[in-house]
Amino acid sequence: MSFQGFSEETIRFFLDLRFHNEKSWFDAHKDVYLEHVKAPAEALADALLPLMEELDPRLDLRTRRVVSRIYRDARIARGIPYRDHMWLSYKPMGKSNSQAFTYYVWLTPEEWGYGAGLYAYDPDVVGSFRERLVLHGEDFLETLTRPGMERFEAYGRGTRRNPNSDLPEAIAAWYNKKDFGFDHTQPIGPEVFSAEMAEEIRDGFLTLYPAYCFITGLDMPQ
Repeated sequence: MSFQGFSEETIRFFLDLRFHNEKSWFDAHKDVYLEHVKAPAEALADALLPLMEELDPRLDLRTRRVVSRIYRDARIARGIPYRDHMWLSYKPMGKSNSQAFTYYVWLTPEEWGYGAGLYAYDPDVVGSFRERLVLHGEDFLETLTRPGMERFEAYGRGTRRNPNSDLPEAIAAWYNKKDFGFDHTQPIGPEVFSAEMAEEIRDGFLTLYPAYCFITGLDMPQ
């Protein structure tokens, strides 16, 4: 199945699920989920596969690892068993979303977006990023000024203390973050219902690639 976008039924399914987040309703509408959520999400992952293989050979590109599950973790579900949104995420083999700086795509009934980020503090990711900032911080700042980066909003939480006050202010602002990333968000529009969605994501991921390489320690192709 080639990716031709999601559908109005995708949005309607998630909206209805918010008001009927229970097993009996989901079971009665599972065919809608399979056809209008799961199938196009997997098709989108397939459409992005060649690019992701090229961007980072370390990534786990199995569809079941890329596309989010509709079922919430039973340990934290608290009576809300299903997600009313979906995402794709790309992390290295053997890593979780909280252990890696990941490319991602997400979709809710109101908005969608894409970007790359570290979901939670991971000492290995943050530590190696800080080492590179000390040595080559100006190179990282240069990646943030490249054409197209203005579409992304940088985010992240800082530490309570300042672990390195000797760096220039702009570099120290990144050094002091314990998680961080770049996100582009936009309202649901016609691109979501067409193959144009995949093309926009590809362009966004390529735009983020220099910053992604610096943060993850991946050598950029010459």
